[in-house]
Amino acid sequence: FTQQVVWCLTCAFIAGVTTLRLNFHLGKKWDWEILVMALMVCAVLVVILGQTSNLTVLFGEDPDEVWGAEFSSSREAWALLGVHFMTTSTAFFLPIRCCLSWIVPAVGLVIYGC
Repeated sequence: FTQQVVWCLTCAFIAGVTTLRLNFHLGKKWDWEILVMALMVCAVLVVILGQTSNLTVLFGEDPDEVWGAEFSSSREAWALLGVHFMTTSTAFFLPIRCCLSWIVPAVGLVIYGC
């Protein structure tokens, strides 16, 4: 549930900023490259930290005990697939300079490794 709320708030923020930019011509001097990178980093954090088993482990508890169900390793695969999707979409579809393109995969790997 928390992951869905964060995704909805992120989408609402993006829609609001885009509306301000297109309709009211605000934010012309903003560095949109940094803004997009920040949103992609936020998306990677939500994908990794939003997994219920990861959150449970971060708080020092056993996921099987807390949730009353056995978690499979497929959740880890979905988290890695999400990080891969964010990395690939950032590299292929967003006009970001190569000096900044390492940030999204690095944040994903560091957070996943913790």
